[in-house]
Amino acid sequence: DLARPQAAKAYEGSQALSDDELAALLGVVKANADSGELVAKRDYALLLFFVLTGHRREEVLRLTWGNLKKNGVLTVRFLNKGGNYTSEEVNLFCWDALVDYLGAAGRLDGMTPDSPLWTAHDRSGISTGAALSSHSFAKNLKTYASAAGLDAIHVHQLRHTFARLVGEDEGDLTKVQHALGHKNLATTRVYLPKVTTKRDTFSAAIARRLNLNGEG
Repeated sequence: DLARPQAAKAYEGSQALSDDELAALLGVVKANADSGELVAKRDYALLLFFVLTGHRREEVLRLTWGNLKKNGVLTVRFLNKGGNYTSEEVNLFCWDALVDYLGAAGRLDGMTPDSPLWTAHDRSGISTGAALSSHSFAKNLKTYASAAGLDAIHVHQLRHTFARLVGEDEGDLTKVQHALGHKNLATTRVYLPKVTTKRDTFSAAIARRLNLNGEG
């Protein structure tokens, strides 16, 4: 009777955004960015990094210019939870949005390997040079969500949304596990309990091997 109650799992209440909700959120931020609002340009690039990579909040926010390599493709070196580094190809939409932000902020030509990608800005929009805090972006995200007609959301829901999208596209829970960088499949099931339909990635090759199409 005196035993301490079991602690709730981290992010137990997290829910992935639907496609419509995600589109509404991105639409609000992009519209502000396209209007020339500098902070929105930064936040739009940040949102794309979260949605298209599925990385955790601090793994994206701590990125520096030296973590990026652009040579036909964009390769990003992430410092992951647990202290290990991984190099990953990242969609060029992220690069385009990032360069748009850095150029508009007047920072692009002065970037050094140690320069943070995301910096705080004062009320006039000028970069303070200080790395953007997690709290500041989370606060902005809630404002964008409200403008998009969504309930208050938090940054970690973007990772859940990434998991949902990968699971629905691939139809394979182990691929979601790999995409999220989880060592244990049980952790992945917190984000995506099951994949409704397993994607068929084998039968076409088997059919060709058995010459079921009748060629030859």
